[in-house]
Amino acid sequence: MKYIYDILLNWSDETNVYEFFEWQTGDDLEHIKKIPILRIGVNDFKKIHISDFILSHDICNSLYQKTELFNNKVGKSIDYACIFTDGLRAIAIEFDKNGNSIYKSHLLLDEEEEVLDIMNKMAEIKIKYKILKKKKRNIFLTRYERDIKKYLVNEFNNIYNTRNVNKLKYLYYEWYNTTCDDFDLMFNRIKKILSREWNGKHINLYNLIKLSDIKKIKKL
Repeated sequence: MKYIYDILLNWSDETNVYEFFEWQTGDDLEHIKKIPILRIGVNDFKKIHISDFILSHDICNSLYQKTELFNNKVGKSIDYACIFTDGLRAIAIEFDKNGNSIYKSHLLLDEEEEVLDIMNKMAEIKIKYKILKKKKRNIFLTRYERDIKKYLVNEFNNIYNTRNVNKLKYLYYEWYNTTCDDFDLMFNRIKKILSREWNGKHINLYNLIKLSDIKKIKKL
């Protein structure tokens, strides 16, 4: 089994697998001492890259505690993890004891290139797996844009659940330059903005909510 040594990974769930240039200082980066590499086919790589899946027990068991962490971590190993590559790209995936993919991470550019160099000396293997769910992940949005959309969805869910009429009326007036007393009508009209493809309105609405929060703090 081939390994790559001394790399950084940024484990995240399937919907937030960030490219290396989107990593932030506040992320929970993990310093890996060594992790095994598996070379697989292009089609298999494409499928597991965008999906939750279960890896076969034989492959999963072969990975048991092969991924080691540097000693400053609480644990010294990850039970089930590896880096998959098809010769074009590479992705690290962590599994639970049943073979379910639970976390993924892209690699830093130079470390991915190192994986591809190592891969040239490896034979391609056929892995058995079962796709559980293909995740909806908009690869055309940056991390900043995805974070704003997530913030807006959470904010409007909170407005609706708490029936925050005053805040909704403020947003509605600032957005449409008119007043309204119908909570559901106001909510549904503004919420439609969130269902559209990313555009400047999302940022404008985000800034408007932030402004309303600032005004609220000043009043307090």
